[in-house]
Amino acid sequence: MALGTSFTEGFHLEPANQLQTFLFKNCQMAIDLGVWQPIGNYVLEELRGDHTDNYIKKLNRPHSQALEERDLMFMAIQFFDIMVRRAAYQGVRDNMWLAYMQYFVAEIDKTAVIDPEEADEEFPTYGSRCIYEIFHILGTWVNLVKSLSAASLHLKLDPEHRYSIPASAARAIGVSLKTIMRSERLPGTFKGYMLRCVLGDVKGLQQTGVQAEMRALLIEQIVYGGDQIRTAEHTHNLILGLSDLDGMLRHDVADFIAQLEKPV
Repeated sequence: MALGTSFTEGFHLEPANQLQTFLFKNCQMAIDLGVWQPIGNYVLEELRGDHTDNYIKKLNRPHSQALEERDLMFMAIQFFDIMVRRAAYQGVRDNMWLAYMQYFVAEIDKTAVIDPEEADEEFPTYGSRCIYEIFHILGTWVNLVKSLSAASLHLKLDPEHRYSIPASAARAIGVSLKTIMRSERLPGTFKGYMLRCVLGDVKGLQQTGVQAEMRALLIEQIVYGGDQIRTAEHTHNLILGLSDLDGMLRHDVADFIAQLEKPV
């Protein structure tokens, strides 16, 4: 898959890649075919194996390198990224089922096994690196508000999150972070790192115009865990995750801190 980026169309499509061009030159084709379903469901089937399955073993091995280009998760993330960005810039009225990302995170967590000697590493396993890449790509989709046309329907950050890609990505971040923060398998060091990464997305959004609207929505989704009802458990988990947050970032996301400290 081509990895070049065009800020007017999302990813640049290589003409030689006929399948990619067929699906994403006009993303309505991808919608009509529901192309996310076979890709997303296949990945979920692989992630729902047990600890004897080769791919689960791979996810739980100590991490020492970036994602492999021919790796299942790498290819799935790239596929969704091309599809979602192209759809956003084309103004297609669909979020392209990007919520598959939150289900990938949940399944990786369910079979995670962390070597105690690796627990304090930035990425204790290959699976944890996959989780990081998912959060990174979700943050990229949130930040599309910075470059989409002012008339884009994806800038209508409706509370239902039905069509807006940035809004849908914010909800997926909230759901995925809730999964991570309550995990009994992933180490606290990694949880804190993922929380800081997400707060980095908050920090990067300005507090004026549509970016301010997106920032408020992202904060809401983090605090509520992507749900409509805020829970004391999730609030407690987020507060624990903030324990080693540096003063500068804490200052830069003061609006998040204020929202989190409101009584449940």
